[in-house]
Amino acid sequence: MIAPVTAAERIEIERACERIVYAYSRALDLGDMSAAADFFAENGSMARPMAPDAVIQGREVIRAALLTRPRTLLTKHLATNVMIDVVGREE
Repeated sequence: MIAPVTAAERIEIERACERIVYAYSRALDLGDMSAAADFFAENGSMARPMAPDAVIQGREVIRAALLTRPRTLLTKHLATNVMIDVVGREE
């Protein structure tokens, strides 16, 4: 059984998750690919928008893939409308 979360806990969890989205985007935009990879779980996965069917699995594989990104490629991510669904303290 999942323990109920108070309203204050829910807001705190949502805000912490939202900050992760912004921090990840900032790391990408600053060209800090290693820091961006650190946001993934050890067994996490990602797919690039230009190759959505090519799933990259594992934090270190993600790091290696991100580090292949041309340093001349500049991005500015705009992260908006972030929605977090809190199920419990761990999910």
